[in-house]
Amino acid sequence: MAETTAKIYQNYLRKHFVGNTKEDIISIGAGITAIAPEFEEDSEDFGYYDLNGGTSKFTKSVTISYAFEGHRKYGDAAQDFMREKLFKLDQRDCYFRVIEPDGTTIEGPAKISDVLPHGGEANDPTEFQCTISFDGLPTESKTEPAASPASTKTNK
Repeated sequence: MAETTAKIYQNYLRKHFVGNTKEDIISIGAGITAIAPEFEEDSEDFGYYDLNGGTSKFTKSVTISYAFEGHRKYGDAAQDFMREKLFKLDQRDCYFRVIEPDGTTIEGPAKISDVLPHGGEANDPTEFQCTISFDGLPTESKTEPAASPASTKTNK
């Protein structure tokens, strides 16, 4: 039996991108200290006669979102893009891409919500938070781990 090499990666190696379209995405990361992905499923259990009193789970849908938090970095293209959506309730659509360290990419249309553009203690760095949720299920693909997205702008 062939041995497989399993790897554990640090979180900062996962890359996140946002933009108006797939072609104009920009890197999210400057000032961000934590990212919390959430996969919320809507499911129902059904008991079938052939399960001897047990149940089978039927998943109806899944909502995938990523909550970003950290410090407000004014002038950062990604944070400015997300901040601009604060009062534009009908203009929160975006394109979102996540590239995992192993080359797995999930991407698709999404929406920005829960924008917190500032806050915190007087002598602390200004806080920043927002959530990006995929509209429906994103697409998933796999490339070589060292590959980078072809059409991305780098934040400096």
